[in-house]
Amino acid sequence: MTAISVDLLGDPAGVPRARAMLQRAEWAARAFARYDKAAVDRVVHAAAQAGAAKAAEYAEWAVRETGFGVAEHKVIKNLACSTGVVEAYRDHDYVTPRLDPAAKIVEVPRPAGVVLALTPSTNPVATVMFKCLLALMTRSVVVISPHPLARECCADTARTLAAAAVAAGAPDGVIQVVDEPSVPLINALMTDERTSVIVATGGVPVVRSAYSSGTPAIGVGPGNVPVLVDASADLAKAAKRITDSKSFDNSILCTNESVLIVEEPARSTLLRHLKQEGAYLLDPAERDKVRQALFPDGHFDIRFVGQDATWIAAEAGLRVPGTTRVLLAPFSLVVPEEPLAREKLCPVLGLVTVATAERGIDAARAVLRLGGKGHSPWAPGFSVGRRWGRTWSPSTSCNGPGWPTTVTRRSRSAISRGSFPGSRRPVRCRLIHTRPTWLVWGGTLRRARGWRRADRVFRLGSTGVDGEPPTWMRGCGRRSGDLLSRNCGRWRWGVAGVAELRSFIFLNRLQPQTMCYLGTWVRGSLPRSGVAAQIIEVAPGLDIEPLTDVALKHAGVAAGILVVERQFGYLEMHGGTDEVRAAGGAVLDALGAAEGDAMRAEVLASEIITMLDPQHAFLINRNKIGSMALAGESLFVLEMRPASYAILAANEAEKAARIKVVDYRMIGATGRVYLSGTEADVRQAAEAAEDALRSPA
Repeated sequence: MTAISVDLLGDPAGVPRARAMLQRAEWAARAFARYDKAAVDRVVHAAAQAGAAKAAEYAEWAVRETGFGVAEHKVIKNLACSTGVVEAYRDHDYVTPRLDPAAKIVEVPRPAGVVLALTPSTNPVATVMFKCLLALMTRSVVVISPHPLARECCADTARTLAAAAVAAGAPDGVIQVVDEPSVPLINALMTDERTSVIVATGGVPVVRSAYSSGTPAIGVGPGNVPVLVDASADLAKAAKRITDSKSFDNSILCTNESVLIVEEPARSTLLRHLKQEGAYLLDPAERDKVRQALFPDGHFDIRFVGQDATWIAAEAGLRVPGTTRVLLAPFSLVVPEEPLAREKLCPVLGLVTVATAERGIDAARAVLRLGGKGHSPWAPGFSVGRRWGRTWSPSTSCNGPGWPTTVTRRSRSAISRGSFPGSRRPVRCRLIHTRPTWLVWGGTLRRARGWRRADRVFRLGSTGVDGEPPTWMRGCGRRSGDLLSRNCGRWRWGVAGVAELRSFIFLNRLQPQTMCYLGTWVRGSLPRSGVAAQIIEVAPGLDIEPLTDVALKHAGVAAGILVVERQFGYLEMHGGTDEVRAAGGAVLDALGAAEGDAMRAEVLASEIITMLDPQHAFLINRNKIGSMALAGESLFVLEMRPASYAILAANEAEKAARIKVVDYRMIGATGRVYLSGTEADVRQAAEAAEDALRSPA
């Protein structure tokens, strides 16, 4: 009989060590959870002071060990993430219970427990300090797992903070560090039930491992920050801030700018200021050499991470002034095939020139679709209320305190479905979620939180509202004098005879293929590529006729489509941006509605078919009048309602990627879109189309 090796029955190397660390951390967490605010503050301040005292030493150590960045700049980060963090959170209390007598609520802060913190090689010491101090502020304990390239400086930092914390009264084990990281050890730490939460900073594999561990995780991966400068910006200040930021620590931070997008009228002046600040504009031949050096096989060469601009230029075979801080690499299109549109953790800044700020916003969106979506968009000096505010979704960085700027979009009303109680059964309703109102049922005053009404309190079952007839409200019919029919499938607020606004879609620039496809069937004025367009869908269909009259008489627009089908009516008009906006505003005024009152798009089907079969391609092309889908290409099919959103999906997809518009149908019960191309382009286009439907601009 063959003997069974004892080694085969044992745990993988590192697992016993992980269990011992977590057992110690679990004991420390139970003890630390009983500390009061004064005791926690003593511990936090002691640890922060200990880290700040060695800020310069650890900065030089990190550069020496990793080879990344600038020591002087790392000192700034180390101070910001030690005493700077404590100062920033000085007035925050995560220990003391809070009492709200009026609401009769007691809020009791609860520690997270055992935090596993994965730290990167790019910002090693600052991230260790930041995560340790935030854990201490909340009476949590932390186990640091550093990147192997920065293991020594991170381990010493953690031990320094731990010693200071214990000396100030913290329990032993409140901060621990993995001295010799290994895959089995880290897996054991992540999957153990005693680990309460994982806070992961690093590359995509690290963040994915944290999210797939089965333990709650907060992760931040690669960024790809676009910075947009339009003609309204203070160009001198913008140039200085961009250059200072991009050259800071040799652009090792994932929140540093990756692609600079500049409006054409501001380009020459901005470049002049950038050169004065130490930026060097590469000519096409020099740009190609730098691109080949940074992305030799299509992937970023980590030799260039955190290196200075002059060294990078020399490695690419170029000679630049010794004072160069940033290399500007111009390119024309933000597409997946352009490596310079991706994240570059070095002082090489992609440069894209656009005709208008609106096109710049489109380019910035495309940059984020290539990578770093949801990370850190930034627009220095941009006119927030005029353009940016209506375009961008909220985005933040979770890598540490500070530098990135957060921008928000103007809110849009959300349409939900609900039911109100009637005397016999609930009535299905479409409600526009805007603000609180008061409703009366059977003599009882009730609050319908957040639901919009037509400026009056009303009673179901009455013949009027405050002495007025009930015609200010429109339903599918009335029964027993009720304002709201209990037999109808839907109802709407508003004046009797006013249409339901199903869609209100503004396209700032009609794309070539989308325009050409539209031109194959329009009966009115043919649009041109690049013009603005407005698409309006209403119900019932005949209500589109008086609205068309209002639009055409109000502004100098051209009407391309006027369709009345079984249930819905459609209008497409185009022209200059101001004229189209004015005509659309007149339609909204006639409806007594706002743009946000339109129905939101609902995606019914969304599929990508790869390696299209020849027979399948033949059958598709037989029934379509757009570009031909070819065998071997990828095909994206999308179905939504209301149907008119199909043109928005096709237009935004064409902006985002090099795809072919095979077909889109924007009339009827549902809309459909067919797009084809390479798999990478189709996937990018699909993401852009669905993003547009989720948040139409």
